[in-house]
Amino acid sequence: MRSPEVELDVLVAHELATCSPAAAVIWTKAWRPEEGLMPPRRPVTVERHTQRYHGGETDVRALAGDRTLLCENKTLGGTFEPGQVESYAEECRRNPQMRSVLIAPRSWLARHRAAPFDGFVEVEELESALREEADAIAGDVVLAELHASYEHRAAMFHKFAEDTARTTVPDALMRAFQERYEAILAEVSGRQLALGPRSLIGKGAGHAHVRLMAIPRAPIVMHKFTVGILDLRFRGVDVGELDHLYARIDREDGPMVHWRVNEQEDGIWPVLRRDDLTITYADTDELQASLAMTEAAAAMLALSDWLRSDAATRVRDALVRNRKGSSRPPRRQSAEPVGTGELFPDL
Repeated sequence: MRSPEVELDVLVAHELATCSPAAAVIWTKAWRPEEGLMPPRRPVTVERHTQRYHGGETDVRALAGDRTLLCENKTLGGTFEPGQVESYAEECRRNPQMRSVLIAPRSWLARHRAAPFDGFVEVEELESALREEADAIAGDVVLAELHASYEHRAAMFHKFAEDTARTTVPDALMRAFQERYEAILAEVSGRQLALGPRSLIGKGAGHAHVRLMAIPRAPIVMHKFTVGILDLRFRGVDVGELDHLYARIDREDGPMVHWRVNEQEDGIWPVLRRDDLTITYADTDELQASLAMTEAAAAMLALSDWLRSDAATRVRDALVRNRKGSSRPPRRQSAEPVGTGELFPDL
């Protein structure tokens, strides 16, 4: 039986080798988008358990062009070996094109963020990235196999998270909240808006994925209802490009006057954001929650209508053109075979 640490190494290596949505999270924690470097789309060479110059092993090493990424992976209860952290720092000091990241459960990282790594990645973030992409292609028969793969890998990352309160079955309170939200979306939009399959799942969920059904490939708006924010993410577009496209549009007194380009918190892709909505929670007064849902639904319907208009052609094309899952990712080559043989017997 493989140890949990080795299993996590295998999962991380697989994501990096396939340039998956989870890999994009990892790369952007080491090289932020404002540095002008996006996650690689070219084939990435991935190796496991490689030796560092000053001794010790790197759990996973990824090479993309002139960039080298070192990943140290920890599971709950894991500890650093003597000199391990310092050897990563020294290795990166020797090579300006090399960065290191520490990947671990959120609760474990909370106690180790002072370590001198270039970035910190929560396994929960990798799970979320894969689930979001699974939601984006749900129902696409051509991409059913890719959808199942994303779901399976997300579930495997979930095993490493300490917080098990987030379950796959909504509690009674959240289920009632979800049913009310679905009814309001249908009433306001005439079925042009629909909840994604993983919206409002688990105790304490704070956001919903709402699909714009009238737009090609039904892009998702994330409604962060506990902070009053709507985000429409543009995959494959950097902040500068989206800002340039959006700046050319006359928004005065129009439906988009309250929307702006914003860099998403995870730093991966930019979003069109509206952040002036009424805040609500699942356990608030039913009338108050319904009013907040109606307000959000009206804003998303106006966004959908605008995206379908001639004025939004360039922005719509950028949104649809770069949707993940529009084609099957090419098979990547790595130093160790990834996705086949003994390395990945169950992925």
